[in-house]
Amino acid sequence: MHGWYRMIPVFNIGVAGGALCHMVSNPHSVGLVGMSAGCYALMAMNMADLVMNWKQNRWRYPKLAVLILLLVFDITIAQVSTGDHATGHSAHFGGYVAGLLMGVALVRNLKVERWERVLQVVALCTGLFLIIFCLAWNSRWAPRSVWDSTPWCYSRQVYNFSLFGNKKWNCVRCADAECMDKFNSMNSAMTPVAKVGINVCEHTLGWAYTR
Repeated sequence: MHGWYRMIPVFNIGVAGGALCHMVSNPHSVGLVGMSAGCYALMAMNMADLVMNWKQNRWRYPKLAVLILLLVFDITIAQVSTGDHATGHSAHFGGYVAGLLMGVALVRNLKVERWERVLQVVALCTGLFLIIFCLAWNSRWAPRSVWDSTPWCYSRQVYNFSLFGNKKWNCVRCADAECMDKFNSMNSAMTPVAKVGINVCEHTLGWAYTR
């Protein structure tokens, strides 16, 4: 109905939107691979089609029910799969939001009304604001996610009884060279310092030291 010349931009903008959302919500995680955010953008494009062509869509209620069911299913999977830290749920969310905003602006509008023109302008302005926000947020150093109040660029596990008062591995993170040098210099057989995946610290052990 909308043609490849509308679907391709929405798909690609969805991929970019997913990457931007991943950057601001998971800047310390593993790299992002794939274009699944574009698939979510196309799903959101169908929702945008309902918004812009509600009265003209003959099967609007069944279509809306299917789209809501898909969203509920995906959100449920994301909440249940608490141990799955490899799936880029934030990228999927970003792709969906980007697809919804650009879908409102680009889908074929069968009957143009004034409020729809206003909605298109709002969607474009919102999309532009989100792009600027994500780029500005990610340009700062040290990196920090929108969920974390502390910026950091270095993470290690340290075994040091005199520093932490316990005989176990403790997670530390740093945002400056002085802090990094402190832990790198104490690495020895008695006080080992080891690299660690951040998921272990964020989801299992917690951070014992932050600077």
